Amino acid sequence: TDLTKFPGLIRALGFYIRDVCDYNNWFVESLAVENDHVHLCVQLPPTVSISDGAKIIKTNSSRKIRELYPELKEHLHKYAFWGKHFFAKTVGDVDFERTKKYIENQGVYRNLGTLCGGRKPTRL
Repeated sequence: TDLTKFPGLIRALGFYIRDVCDYNNWFVESLAVENDHVHLCVQLPPTVSISDGAKIIKTNSSRKIRELYPELKEHLHKYAFWGKHFFAKTVGDVDFERTKKYIENQGVYRNLGTLCGGRKPTRL
């Protein structure tokens, strides 16, 4: 699905991903949203597995995007906003800055805004 067909959706998705992380007290180091994928560098506590963190982010951001863009449903494959899979890696001190800079140079969305295509996002 071409997310650019939905004005403000990419910004809204970035907003909600950051909102989910803030709600869970996870620190977002960098975030970039592309038309078909997301780059995210986030600090998770040791009590949260990477797969659980991804599941929480995907579930909550998908729910909010579906509320904000109900017309999106008919454009999704089997009504799924996110794919089942994700790529994750841990980043140590050596790779951290390089990874952060890489993410900061990606994506259509790189900065949070308050308005998303005329639709104001609501808090979780």
